[in-house]
Amino acid sequence: MDFLEAARSLEGTPFHWHQRVPGPTGGIDCLGLVIAAMKLSNNLAQDFDFRDYGNNATNLKQMFLTMGSPYFNEVTQAESGDVVILKIKGRPRHLGILDSDTLIHAHMLHGVMLDHWDRWLPRTDSIFRLK
Repeated sequence: MDFLEAARSLEGTPFHWHQRVPGPTGGIDCLGLVIAAMKLSNNLAQDFDFRDYGNNATNLKQMFLTMGSPYFNEVTQAESGDVVILKIKGRPRHLGILDSDTLIHAHMLHGVMLDHWDRWLPRTDSIFRLK
């Protein structure tokens, strides 16, 4: 299973802050979605503890630039399979996985869902591609 297939397979997983337990009886947040998809696609060699990334405006991007560097490169143009960090209220506080014209992300009310990418595109802060 590749990274995108793994992300798609998590659709319907309930939302739970700071959790990485995929499936209908588990719960994941937006970062948990990326970690679960990486694990399911055999792209994550170890289980990082990202629970302290918080709600700080710089932590999410900084985490990808440091702890995520063995797995991701920052890029300027988005394509399918990229992890996109998104602004909420002007700050980079959310992320999702781009799948063509769809964004796969964990929503607080709906869990892991598919959304229209064009709705989120203006909120793009940074883009990371799996190595």
